[in-house]
Amino acid sequence: MTNPVLWRNNYKVTLTCDIDMKGKAFNPTKEFNRVFEGCGHTVNNLKIQNESGKGKNVELVLISILNEYAEIKNVTFDNYAIEGNSGIKEAAGLIVTNHGTMSSIDIINSSINNIGKKVKTAGYVLNNEEDGLIENCNIENMSIKDANIKS
Repeated sequence: MTNPVLWRNNYKVTLTCDIDMKGKAFNPTKEFNRVFEGCGHTVNNLKIQNESGKGKNVELVLISILNEYAEIKNVTFDNYAIEGNSGIKEAAGLIVTNHGTMSSIDIINSSINNIGKKVKTAGYVLNNEEDGLIENCNIENMSIKDANIKS
C-alpha cells in the first residue's frame, strides 16, 4: 500500500491563479491519483463534450475515478458545461466514482446538456463510495437538460 503522506507530498498540483478555458480543448481524466489544491481560484469556461457523434466517450465528466487518497479542494468552476450526443452511458458534473476527498468546491452557472434520457446523470458525483468524502461543496445555478438525473 502506498504511504498517503509521502504520496501526497510528491503529487500535488496547485492552482496559482484563475484560469479561463474558453476555446481550449479539454480531455477528461480517466483516473486522478493526486492532490489538486485550487487555493480559492476559479476555473472559468471549462467545456467537456463528446468527441464524436458515435459515442467515443462512454462517460462525460471531468474525472472518471477519484482514487483513494486523492483530493480536489478549494476551487470554483464557473460556466462549466458538459455537452453530449449519442453513445454516452454516464455523465456527472465532476466525478463518476469518488474514493477520495472533495472539499470546498463550488460549481456555478453550469450545465449538463444533450446526453439522453437513458444516461445515468448527477450534478456533482454519480457514485460516492464508502471511502469517498464530500464536504463543503456547493452547486448554484446548474441546469440539466435531456437527462435521467440520479442525484
